[in-house]
Amino acid sequence: MVVRHGYRSAIAVGLCSAMSLAQVPPDEHIVAGFVGRGVLALSRVGDLDHDGIDEFAVSRSNPEGEAPIVILSGASLEILLSLDHAEDGHFLTGWASDAGDVDGDGFPDVAVALSRLNALDRVEIRSGADGKTLRVIKKATTTDDHGRSLACLGDVDGDGHLDLLVASAGEGKGPSGGWHGKQKIGFDEATWGIVKVHSGADGSLLHMARGGPRYADDVCAVPSLDGDDVADFVVTREMGRIVNHLPSRLGLVARSGRDGSVIWESDFGPLGATPDPVFEPIGDLDGDGVADLLVGLKAQTDLPDGRIGRGIGSFAVLSGADGTVWRESFGERELGLFGSSLAALGDLDGDGATDFAVGEPGMWNWDEPPRSVVHVLSGASGEALAVLEGSDEGRRFGAHLLGLVDHAGVTKLFVSEDPVPWPAAEREGRLHVFTWEPHEERRQAEPTGDDDPPR
Repeated sequence: MVVRHGYRSAIAVGLCSAMSLAQVPPDEHIVAGFVGRGVLALSRVGDLDHDGIDEFAVSRSNPEGEAPIVILSGASLEILLSLDHAEDGHFLTGWASDAGDVDGDGFPDVAVALSRLNALDRVEIRSGADGKTLRVIKKATTTDDHGRSLACLGDVDGDGHLDLLVASAGEGKGPSGGWHGKQKIGFDEATWGIVKVHSGADGSLLHMARGGPRYADDVCAVPSLDGDDVADFVVTREMGRIVNHLPSRLGLVARSGRDGSVIWESDFGPLGATPDPVFEPIGDLDGDGVADLLVGLKAQTDLPDGRIGRGIGSFAVLSGADGTVWRESFGERELGLFGSSLAALGDLDGDGATDFAVGEPGMWNWDEPPRSVVHVLSGASGEALAVLEGSDEGRRFGAHLLGLVDHAGVTKLFVSEDPVPWPAAEREGRLHVFTWEPHEERRQAEPTGDDDPPR
C-alpha cells in the first residue's frame, strides 16, 4: 500500500500477515447466525435501547421469509428490531439511515428506501419501537430513481427534528453531450440527478439541489463546512463519459445543509477513477478547524507512477474547507479493490487524531479466492496501526465497514465477511467485531463525571 502525504511518497506497510504488524491490536469477536448469506450494507442509526450507545442496521442477503434489515445493539449485538418488506409489493433495498424521533415516542426512527419492479420508488420512515411505517416520501416523477442514497443531515431548520437527505437520479433530461477539453463526450441522454432535504417534522421539502448526469449517485452528510454550525453534505457528480467509453472523472460538490448553496467543487480523481465511490466524514486531520472527508475509489486504475492495473483501488483525504486532496493512498494488488469501504474510528494510538479503517476485500474470480484485508491507519500520519484479516479464504472480508465510538471512548469496528458465490453459495455470512479500549494516555486525561457528551 503506497501512501502519499502532501508531495512526498512513502511505503507505509506491505500486505503481509495481519496482526504481526499491529501496533494497536484490538479484541476480536465473530458473530454469525443473523447475517444471512451476506451483508449488503452497514449503517448507523439512533440509540433504540437508551443505553447511550448508537445502534446499527445490517442489511442482509437472505432467503425469502426473513427480514432483510435488522437493527442490532451497538453494545450487546442483540437484535432489537427487524424491518421487513412492505405489504404492497415494495421491497427494501438495503439503504437505511437514522431519522430521529419522528413520532415523539422516545424511540429514534429509521429511514429506508424501497423499490418496485427493480426501480427505486419511495422512502419510508419506520418506527424505532415496532417497525411500522410512520411516513412515506414518494418520488416526484415516473423517471425519478428515488432514494438512491439516504443520510441523516441533522436539524438544519432549527425546529428540533432531524432532517433527511434523499438522493435521486432522474428528475428530467439533461443535455445530450458536451466536451472534455477537445474531446467530445456523450451523456447517453442520461437523466439529471437531484438531492432533496426533507423536514423531519412533517416530511415536506425544505430545499433541493439539481445536478448533471449521474449527479447524486451517492451523498454524505458532514459536519458544518462553512462555519454556520449547521451540517452540510457532499454529493457526487460524474464529469461525463468519453465516446469510446473510457471511464469517467469523478467530481464532488459540497453544499450547504441550510439552503443547498455550493460551498466548493472538486474534480477529484483522474480519468480511470470510475464514479463508484464511498464516503466517510472524519475529524479535522489537517488542523484547519474544519472536518475532513475520506473518499474511497475501489475501481481506481491509474497510479501516480504511470502504472495501470485493474481494480487496484485508492482512497484520499479531502480538505473539508476547500475539497483539495492532501493525502492519497493506492493499493498494490490488481483486483484488490482497495478503498471499497471506509470507517472513521476513535483515537486508537492516543495522538489526538481520529484514526480510520480502509477495506481491501478483493474481487472473487474462478482461479483463486480473494485475499481480503482491512487496514487500520493513523489519521495523523497515515501509517499502519493494524492490518486485519478474515478467518476463511472462501469469504470476502471487509466489503462493508462501520465504526462506532461510545461515550466511554470505546471504539468498535464492524467488518462484514461474506461467502464468495461458488463453492460457498449456501454458507452463512459473518460479522467481525473489533474493539479498542480507550488509549491509556487519553484515559488518564479524561475528566470524571456522570454527564455523557452530546451525540
